[in-house]
Amino acid sequence: MRPRVTLKLATSLDGRIATASGESQWITGPEARQQGHRLRATHDAILVGVETVLADDPELTVRLLPVRGANGEVDGSRSERDGGGDTTSAVSAAPSTTSWSPSPQVGRKEGNPLRVVLDSRLRTPVTAKVASGNTLILTAGAVHLIGQAEVVAVAADDGRPAISAVLEVLTARGVGSLLIEGGGRVAASFLQAGVVDAIEWFRAPILLGGEGRPCVASLALAKLADAPKFRRLGVEPVGDDLWERYARFDG
Repeated sequence: MRPRVTLKLATSLDGRIATASGESQWITGPEARQQGHRLRATHDAILVGVETVLADDPELTVRLLPVRGANGEVDGSRSERDGGGDTTSAVSAAPSTTSWSPSPQVGRKEGNPLRVVLDSRLRTPVTAKVASGNTLILTAGAVHLIGQAEVVAVAADDGRPAISAVLEVLTARGVGSLLIEGGGRVAASFLQAGVVDAIEWFRAPILLGGEGRPCVASLALAKLADAPKFRRLGVEPVGDDLWERYARFDG
């Protein structure tokens, strides 16, 4: 069985993830970003495309604020990396779209999800934060070393790692849940493959306009009936932003 796939989006009101120049930090507020870290804590792996690595140099780790006890004091024994060691609170803070529950630390290292980068031509810099341990780079071409990351060649689809091949590799490694964090081309590829099971959408109250970079690249739809369909499960404010949750609708 393939991993459960969740697409996480952090956008402006008009669905943009960056300005035309590529500026994206930060569109959403700190409360939404903390909820994003809670989502990371409930997944076995986080996946981005190389464009996200080149633009943002993300760590792709779980970084939760210190947990305060009932007396208001910070529990110093709880680390930022593992969400304070309180797995239950981190998981319950994230929505459950089905009866699915996160896999127990499969593919994890020191409490962090496995980091996965789709990099067709191996452009990930050796200086990138992800070019270290606990990272899997999947490419469609010849393999060469990039820092301490593991680099694996998979079957290609139009010159890029085929989504089916990506999921096969992750399944073989015991990954049961996958969080997609960008960018727009990667999101479109997983949506076109019909494998996105849920969407967690954080929408900030700003507008970036048509020149901004879209959260989903072209889907090349010929008919409205071919559009991926989702059912809205809930909407709630998180800080100044709006958090929308969706599950795939096959009806």
